[in-house]
Amino acid sequence: MDKNIIKSALTFFSSSVVVQFINFMSQVLLMKYLSVKDFGLYSLSFEGLAMCNMVISSAFRNFYMREINKGINADDLLSYQLIYGSLWCIISTVIVGLVFSLSPIIITAMSISMVISSVILPVWVELLVSGRKKKIIIRDVTYAICTIVSIAFACLLDKIKVQGLIIVILTINAVIAIVFFMDKKKVKKLFEFDNIKNIEASITPFFLVFIVNTVYNKIGVTFINQFAGVVFVAKYLATFKFITPLFFIQTALISSVLPKFKSDNNFKFDMRYFSFFAMPGLVISILLPFILPIVIDMLGLHNYDQIPHFLTFGSSIIFIAFIYGSLANYISIKGGQKLIIKTNVVGVLVYVALLSLVYLFCDKSHYIELCLSLFVITESFICMRYYSEVKKTNKINIVFLIAPLLTICLELFFILHFLYIGGGK
Repeated sequence: MDKNIIKSALTFFSSSVVVQFINFMSQVLLMKYLSVKDFGLYSLSFEGLAMCNMVISSAFRNFYMREINKGINADDLLSYQLIYGSLWCIISTVIVGLVFSLSPIIITAMSISMVISSVILPVWVELLVSGRKKKIIIRDVTYAICTIVSIAFACLLDKIKVQGLIIVILTINAVIAIVFFMDKKKVKKLFEFDNIKNIEASITPFFLVFIVNTVYNKIGVTFINQFAGVVFVAKYLATFKFITPLFFIQTALISSVLPKFKSDNNFKFDMRYFSFFAMPGLVISILLPFILPIVIDMLGLHNYDQIPHFLTFGSSIIFIAFIYGSLANYISIKGGQKLIIKTNVVGVLVYVALLSLVYLFCDKSHYIELCLSLFVITESFICMRYYSEVKKTNKINIVFLIAPLLTICLELFFILHFLYIGGGK
């Protein structure tokens, strides 16, 4: 492999680790100095923004990738983004803001921030497609540093006004995007609306996969916010603050096998391949609930000492995601996007049905544990579906089926023990 490619990959990976660490420390500061309720509001606001980005920005990103690969200049796409991109940014932030019961001020700030930061999306995509990631890396690191500095400064004040802090971080997001990716020439291109006529393709097909995936991944937090309240949201999202950063390991593992996926039509999903993904996920899933009490005590996050308990129910998601993520990427590369969409739709229906039972028969004080366990169970069913699909064309070890089945049994044991033996009822 070309040394420049390896160097570029290592640089991008290293910067991702740095950004993840800085972002994690930002969350630690907020958890330590904000009340649980204020942390819930802060986390919910940026969870809403993340939902919008997962759908709108991701759809437009893939759309612009296709247009740029067809030969259209990124600058000629700026006016399209200004009109259609901004429209969808506003629509999405308003809808998500209302669903999450955010204040009109925060919804307005989210809309403005997303419109401004997304207007440079065609330029960002061109840099990504051409492999010129240096500016993207510097931008990500700069934003992470500015965010933690702003949070640290706010923490030094006697009283932190969480709504003001949210607006400050949203403003930083918009300003940095413009500073790094916009110049006078591009500003002029924003208003050359005749360029829109050159874009014949529709962006609509790109929305579906991201809408389904986003809805599926955010059902839990939406359910807890609607039926339990922002304090429960704070604890639920705080639990994921200790899970999500670890997925960069999965990303690195998948990146290492993607070239083989593309070149080998008869790829064997044997025990060695299973261990390559499953063992890191299993070790992390087992150790995390035991290590976290020490970490929480060291960081002084005493308002969140329930997180290790929650992770008893939720840490298995790491194990399952490491396994099915490899299968999903193989299916996607081989043209199985429709299957993935259909599977996620079924996942949404199953998860909603299970949460409906929780709402009808369980006390809200149990919602976090049950949301986490039922999400793991739903993910396990998806893993089994991907196993059956890969089995049609490739040799795949049955351990890919046994692992999610055992995980479902384990989660059911946790639920029954919690509700009927451990005092959860």
